[in-house]
Amino acid sequence: MAHAHLTAAPVAQAVNLQVISRDQGGVDVQYTTFDTNKPKTYGNTLYVWEASGPIIPWSQPVVASTPIDKDQYLSTQRLKFDYQVSLGYIIGYATASDPNAICASVFIPPDNGEQDSPHLTISLTTFANNYVKINYNGLADYNPSINKNWIGLWNQPRAGYDGNPIAKADVPYPNSSGSATIVGTKIVIGATYTVGYYMAALQPGKSSLAAQVTFNT
Repeated sequence: MAHAHLTAAPVAQAVNLQVISRDQGGVDVQYTTFDTNKPKTYGNTLYVWEASGPIIPWSQPVVASTPIDKDQYLSTQRLKFDYQVSLGYIIGYATASDPNAICASVFIPPDNGEQDSPHLTISLTTFANNYVKINYNGLADYNPSINKNWIGLWNQPRAGYDGNPIAKADVPYPNSSGSATIVGTKIVIGATYTVGYYMAALQPGKSSLAAQVTFNT
């Protein structure tokens, strides 16, 4: 079978962050995830580092962290730390209680400079009757393979949180951006599928959804 055709453009979703206020006691971060996410139940967590640029210093100790304290997919979370205007900070949103599950960040430059908010995104590359290939574009200096990132395929308009996709594949490379392919599954015409990108290994990582793309065949 040749490459199948889509009935509409794929729809992608990702986690987004924005700092909406800051004072000497910390910052208020607005986060947007997926309407099926339960951030408190699933251990979503904010982390903050001192940083001179928009790349998370993954190997450095964090300044502070806080779990998301409510099961709302779009809300504001207070992150308490000794905020100093003269320093730069980077905040990461993790879809599990582990900084290695961070999929979105926001950089606060020193002296109230312009914020930068990189985040993981995925897109559909191609599919046929027995495979689906996606591209992912993640945070700089992040290693998907060592952190057991994986993608799952769902026969529904949202990726799931139960750890039971119809097929899955590990993200095989250490590159922060690249591609991953799910093979050996049956893609039928006239159906809705979603590929979800997860930041932590099954089974604990079944709810670590960080990005998804939905397509109709």
